[in-house]
Amino acid sequence: MADPGQIVNQRFPASIRVAGLTYTVRLGAANDLLRAKNIAALTSFRELTIDIQTERVFACQRASLLHEILHCVTSHTNLDTAWGDHEEDYVERLENALDMVLADNPSLVRLYLVEQS
Repeated sequence: MADPGQIVNQRFPASIRVAGLTYTVRLGAANDLLRAKNIAALTSFRELTIDIQTERVFACQRASLLHEILHCVTSHTNLDTAWGDHEEDYVERLENALDMVLADNPSLVRLYLVEQS
């Protein structure tokens, strides 16, 4: 298992820690499941993996990682159950908004990198 914060390639972390669980981030060509569902990424809660397709442009890969992290958060907080059939729509809305906020405010991202004194 990769250490959280370790970089898989030039841009993506090798793993993401969500609520005490470490998800391995795997980049690669779309597998049959991703192609069949026509999706850019997929999280396995059983295997603790996040698969990101590399055939898509970087901005899509980045947004897909954020999208899958949000699925991990909703699963941990039981929002996935509370939102029921609407979960995917809500996660997509949050992902789009958060992606814009993070892209437009790099100083916000840096705030989380600074160790509190």
